[in-house]
Amino acid sequence: MAQMDLKKYQPYIIIGVIVLFALLTLWTRGIPAADIVTAEGVNLLGNDPWYSLRQVEQTVANFPGYAWFDTMTLYPNGDVIYWGPLFIQIISALCVLVGATTRPEIMVVASWVPPLMAAAMVPVTYLLAKKIADWKTGLIAAGLIMVVSGNYAYRSLFGFVDHHIAETLFGTIFVLAYIAALLVARDRPLSLRSRDTLNIETLKAPVLASALAGIAYLLGFFNMPTMILFALIVAGFTLVQFLLDFFQDRTSD
Repeated sequence: MAQMDLKKYQPYIIIGVIVLFALLTLWTRGIPAADIVTAEGVNLLGNDPWYSLRQVEQTVANFPGYAWFDTMTLYPNGDVIYWGPLFIQIISALCVLVGATTRPEIMVVASWVPPLMAAAMVPVTYLLAKKIADWKTGLIAAGLIMVVSGNYAYRSLFGFVDHHIAETLFGTIFVLAYIAALLVARDRPLSLRSRDTLNIETLKAPVLASALAGIAYLLGFFNMPTMILFALIVAGFTLVQFLLDFFQDRTSD
């Protein structure tokens, strides 16, 4: 009976654990704030975050405009900005939303975005692992992404205002959306040879799932042009899966 009751509340327990992992992630990433926040602003970590801050200040002042060309790089002619605007636009939108206008205020808001994205990685990782395996694997993966160290942890710290953590987040979201689209297509098989399966009701779920995967890819591309690597991986996987289906006498429609 106790086991039955526990199973009844299992979804709420899982949600609680995921929220706890996300809050712990946010807390650990925010620890540097105690030492690098001053009255003058935030002593940002590294060099690139200072350039990102400059982009944010420009965008906040001209919101939602974004400068695709920077006259102060590649002296004396300037150069285009090769990375996408999504990370900068997210920070700028938050600054506008909370009313951050001075440099110290903008620096504090910008510095919290990487920890928030790291916290968002927890539920995304859980969902991805759950899609591939089960909820137990999802919880283990969520716990691991919370404590993983190295460059991932450093680049998601408070004060590291750069697009690397956004690359990880939106790249993972795309992988999740792509796998979800594949599973939907597998659960609702279609055949181009049969008109019975080609109707609005049967097409609705696969088309919607595929569209969401496309939007997820586009968001990743708006953050980093190297998102094209994911497209190459998907293309390679599609070819391998087609060959496997062919030799196993399964349809690939």
